Amino acid sequence: MTLTRFRRECPGISATIDRMFEEEVAERIALDYEAVSDAGGNKEAQIFREEGVSFNPRVARILSIVIQDGGLTGARELRVAMYATVSSVERVSHALSDELAGEVRSVLCAQDASSDWIRVIRLSLVLDRVRHLHMTNVDDSEKLVVLDEVGAQALRDCGAGVPERLVSKVSRAIQLQRQRVIGDMVSK
Repeated sequence: MTLTRFRRECPGISATIDRMFEEEVAERIALDYEAVSDAGGNKEAQIFREEGVSFNPRVARILSIVIQDGGLTGARELRVAMYATVSSVERVSHALSDELAGEVRSVLCAQDASSDWIRVIRLSLVLDRVRHLHMTNVDDSEKLVVLDEVGAQALRDCGAGVPERLVSKVSRAIQLQRQRVIGDMVSK
């Protein structure tokens, strides 16, 4: 069964997927996870973790945010969210239909999104990035620039169809990271 790797690397979200979908759909998502993971979806540039410390892989965190805070529960939306963790659609285009690849491109491009669920995925990616900004090797002034950039993106992507819970979490995460960075700058 193809769920073995997904279950091993992402036990919490794979259990959620198993509860949400029939076996065939859950297996499709597990196969997608393997393709995304192999293409670098779990790679986190500039993030440093202590040796031996366990953590949720990036794809699992994004899926969790999308489901719990974004309210997305459709297989198509979850698949797009997973593929959006890869830096370039071309790296995984062999595994996607043209329609799905186009939707992933919509998530990854900086233009306005055409649908609420695309904005939910974008904000989920922003939330995860902001939550882990303190773990990067980026200097403090660059962190403030990143926070300004993602804050501007978040403002563009907040809309009537985006759950307030997600918008609130993104806003609060940006605020907390900004306070953390400024505090670090002052203490140096």
